[in-house]
Amino acid sequence: MLQALEAAPAGSWASSSSGARLPIQWVLRQHGGGRTYAGMVNGGEFTVGQEVTLMPQGVKTVLKAINGPRGGLEVALPGLSVDFDLSDETDAGRSDMLATAPLPTSTSEFEATICWFSDKPLANGARLRLKHTTRSTPVRVTGIAGTLDVGTLDVGPASEIALNDIGLVHLATADPIVVDDYRDNRVTGSFILIDEVTNATVAAGMIGHANFL
Repeated sequence: MLQALEAAPAGSWASSSSGARLPIQWVLRQHGGGRTYAGMVNGGEFTVGQEVTLMPQGVKTVLKAINGPRGGLEVALPGLSVDFDLSDETDAGRSDMLATAPLPTSTSEFEATICWFSDKPLANGARLRLKHTTRSTPVRVTGIAGTLDVGTLDVGPASEIALNDIGLVHLATADPIVVDDYRDNRVTGSFILIDEVTNATVAAGMIGHANFL
């Protein structure tokens, strides 16, 4: 088993079957006017002159320039921190996303697979805070579909999710989030859940069904 694991190819957090994604972390005002949009690239690559879509607004524009740590670039690869200059003025702000096709989905209701970290079980109707890329929003558990039996990999019915359980849940966020299925993009398809009272991270989640479900 150990030899097989050591010989297996390493995965990459940046690899995906989605388009390119840049969750906006900072909006930078430039000398002489104008704004650029900074963040870390994931998914695919961006190139100067490429059409990009601002999500969740759905506004299309063109990538005029890419600036990296050492100056201008023609291509921004996954994992690189950059800032983008766009051809058009937009109302883009922190927690929005720039994306290329195939585009992600903007939604406030979705199904997810979570691993629960808290001693207090998760019950239907619980209210938490969801952190997804650069966006944070209140979230409510609207349904618990079941928990995973790690021995058989079957999902059985459950009314709550206990410590270290892997469960399938339905979530509703106060604000729309821009997501990919975790199987398509590990960055835009993942999130954490935070207890709003203690500020503790109580779960890690994958949007959609995990590969073993």
